[in-house]
Amino acid sequence: MEAFPFELSIVLWLPILASPIAYFVGLASKKASRWLAIIVSLIDLILSLHLALIFWVNGYYTTTNLYFVDLFNWVPSVGITYYIGVDGFSMIMVLLSTILSLSAVIASNHIHDSEHLYYALFLLLETSLIGVFVSFDLFLFYIFWELVLVPMYFLIAVWGGPKRKYAAIKFFIYTHVGSVIMLIAFFYVYWNTPSVIGMYSFNLFNMVKTGAQLALTIQIYLFLALFIGFGIKVPIVPFHTWLPDAHVEAPSPISVILAGVLLKMGGYGILRIALPMFPNAAKLLAWYLAIIGVINIFYAGFVAMWQLDIKRLIAYSSIAHMGIVVLGSVTGNTPGVAGAIYMMFAHGLINGLLFLLAGVYKHHVHSRMIPDIAGLTHKMPLTSAFLVIGGFAGLGLPGLAAFVAEFLAILGAFYTWGLSIAIVVFGAVLNAAYILWAIQRIVFGPQKEEEEVKDLCIPEIISFTILTILIVLLGIYPPLLMTFIRNPATAIAQYLAP
Repeated sequence: MEAFPFELSIVLWLPILASPIAYFVGLASKKASRWLAIIVSLIDLILSLHLALIFWVNGYYTTTNLYFVDLFNWVPSVGITYYIGVDGFSMIMVLLSTILSLSAVIASNHIHDSEHLYYALFLLLETSLIGVFVSFDLFLFYIFWELVLVPMYFLIAVWGGPKRKYAAIKFFIYTHVGSVIMLIAFFYVYWNTPSVIGMYSFNLFNMVKTGAQLALTIQIYLFLALFIGFGIKVPIVPFHTWLPDAHVEAPSPISVILAGVLLKMGGYGILRIALPMFPNAAKLLAWYLAIIGVINIFYAGFVAMWQLDIKRLIAYSSIAHMGIVVLGSVTGNTPGVAGAIYMMFAHGLINGLLFLLAGVYKHHVHSRMIPDIAGLTHKMPLTSAFLVIGGFAGLGLPGLAAFVAEFLAILGAFYTWGLSIAIVVFGAVLNAAYILWAIQRIVFGPQKEEEEVKDLCIPEIISFTILTILIVLLGIYPPLLMTFIRNPATAIAQYLAP
C-alpha cells in the first residue's frame, strides 16, 4: 500500500490554495465559502487518514524514519530546502490538525459576518498549522510558525468578543517575541553548521548534530532561548497571560484550534527541536523544567477553581494539562515522553469539545457565566450530556483519553525522580475538584423553569460526536495511538537518558 506522489504536500497546501477561492465565492454566496471550507477540510482529513493507514499497514511505525518525504533544494546557496515528511509523532499531529479543523469549521455555523473572509483565513490557518508539524528544514518551519500568527490575529480581532482587539494584540506580541527569541538560537546554530557538516544548512538533523557539539555553556543559553520561545506557546507560567484573554475573546471554533493545535506547537518544538539540539543542557536543566511543569499544573488549577466564566475555566485547565506535557517531556524515559505526546493529542480532542460547548452556551443562552447557564439540563439534555463526558475526560477518568496520558507522564516522572516529584499526583485531585464543581453547578444544580433555550443543532451534534468517539476510543484502546508514538518517544527520551 503506497501513497500517491506528493500526497503529503497536497495535505499541506490544499487549504491555502482553496483560501482565495473561498474568499471570492463567498462574495457571490455567503454559504458557498462555508461549504467550500467544509469540503476542503474533509478532503484534507481523508487524505491524512489515508497516509496514517499506509503508515500503519506498512509498519512504518516500527522505525523513527521519515516517510512521505518531499525534498528539493529551495535556496541552495544558503542551505534552505523544501523538506517535509512525517514520522509517527508528526503523523498524529497532522491527524489532530485535520480532525479539529473539520470539527471547528462545521461548528462555525454561528459566524454570519464577513463569512467569506472568515473561511479564507481559517483555511490559511489550517495550512500554517500542518506546516509546522511536517517541516524538517528549520527555515521552512519558522515560516509556518510565524504564518500561524496572521490568520489567528484577524480571526480573534474581527470575530471575537468585546475586548477582541486587546486580546489579539496581546496574543500577537507575546508569541511573536517568543518567535524572535527562538530565531536567535536557530541562527547561532546555523552559523556553526559548516564546522560540523562542512556547509551551511537549516536541515533539522544537521542542526541537531551541530547543536549537540556546542560547548555546554552555549548550549544552556541557546536551550533556554528555545524553551522560552516554545514555552510561550505552550504556555508556561509566567508567560501564560495571553492565553485566557485570547480564549475568552476568540470565537469558540477558533478557541478549538487555539487550544487543540496551536498550543501543541510549543510542546512539539520542545520535543522535536529543543531537547535533541541541546541534549547536555536539557539533562542539566531537566529537574528545573519538571518544576516548571508542576507549577503550571497547580497554579492553573487553583486559578481555574475560582472562575465563573466557563471559557476562562477551560482556558486555565489547558495551561494545567500542558504542564503535564512539559513534565513528561523532560523525564528522559519512554513512558514519560509518550505520556507527553499522548496528552498533546488527548488534550486537543477534550478541550476542543469543551470549547465548542462553551460556544453553545454563549449562542444559545447568551452567556458563559456559570450562574447563568446552570440549571438548564432539562432544556439542553444533549449539551449537558456532552459536557459531562468532556468534563470527566478532562479530569482524567479511566476509560477516557486523558487518563492514559496522565498515567504515563506521571509514571515516567516517578521513574526519574521518585518520591521527590510525588506532589504531582495531587494535581490530579485539584483538576478533578474544579471540573466536578463546575459540572455540579451547571448540570446537577437546581433547574430553571422560565428559560426558553434550544438544544444542539445538527452541525454541533456532528462535531461533538466526532470528538467524543475519539476521546472514548483512545481511552479504551490506547494502542491505537501508542503504536505511532512509541518509537519516536523512545528516540526523544534517549537524548536525556543518563
